[in-house]
Amino acid sequence: MSADRGNLHRLVDQLDDEQVAEAAALLHSLAPAGVPHQPRRRLSFICAYDSGQTDTAARSGAILREGLGAADPHGR
Repeated sequence: MSADRGNLHRLVDQLDDEQVAEAAALLHSLAPAGVPHQPRRRLSFICAYDSGQTDTAARSGAILREGLGAADPHGR
């Protein structure tokens, strides 16, 4: 999410319930008409863990394959 979108989310969260309808109307007027909404994909399997190894970024492919139940074809 870009910094501007994150800031917009924070601003909307600060609105009173009465202000939300007005803000929604304003945003609807700014959004392009006829363009279907495509939600951003949220990856539910991402989490923090302690692997005991220091370079998990280098092993990210193997870690993901292990999590998905596939063996590492490179033997790493």
